[in-house]
Amino acid sequence: MRLQTVNEVMRHFGYFLFLAVFCLSVHAAETNSIVWHKAADHVDADIHGEPLWPLLEDIAHQTGWRIYVEPGTTRNASAKFKDLPSGDALRMLLGDLNFALVPRTNAASQLYVFRTVRQNATRLVHAANAPAKHVLNELLVNSSRA
Repeated sequence: MRLQTVNEVMRHFGYFLFLAVFCLSVHAAETNSIVWHKAADHVDADIHGEPLWPLLEDIAHQTGWRIYVEPGTTRNASAKFKDLPSGDALRMLLGDLNFALVPRTNAASQLYVFRTVRQNATRLVHAANAPAKHVLNELLVNSSRA
């Protein structure tokens, strides 16, 4: 009878541990946000440990820029700010990485992110799809078939 009680306790502990990890991951995902106010050319961000590639995909999506990265470049961005001009925001988000924003008259501006020289930034970042809007605590089911 004692063994059954220990097993029950361990099972409940496992459920509790799973729930705790799940809640922490949901909380972390909710806090990573970046909002690019294109008209004002200002940015709000609350980013914690965001990998470079998804960050740049989000920036490409929000700004319409064509972004090129030097292959092999990595960084986890952590920054929190509100209403910074885009140049200052990029410095905060990209940290010790080099970047060059090249405005274009009749085309999308281009952002180059690199460690060495701008010419090495050759890998195009595709804009992320807009995240699906959903009601909090509602399960989303994808019915499309691959």
